[in-house]
Amino acid sequence: MTLLAGGVSIPDLINTLRVTMDGHGDMALSGNLGSNILNLSFGLGLPWLIHGSFIGSFSELNFSLILSEILLAGFLAVSYIFVAGFKWQLSKTLGFVMFFFYFSFLIIFLVLEFTL
Repeated sequence: MTLLAGGVSIPDLINTLRVTMDGHGDMALSGNLGSNILNLSFGLGLPWLIHGSFIGSFSELNFSLILSEILLAGFLAVSYIFVAGFKWQLSKTLGFVMFFFYFSFLIIFLVLEFTL
């Protein structure tokens, strides 16, 4: 599933790199964070709403899924705080922070997936 998510994100990565190379780091950052919010809201919210409207049961939801979504939303919120702390300017330090957040989430998610 993680590989599929990476493959789906490649177009976003290409657009982000293109916009950043043109000197519009703020547009790249807002597009990147905005796409995560859109994916979280519509990618999960809309199917759950449709499923709940027609079937009425959410028996497929498990603790691992709910916890991973809470973690994802938390990491996204912390990312916003760090980006605002860097005064909305891209830098190497902010890049390392974002890589740290990504790999931290990935490790936590994999541990949860294989232990719960």
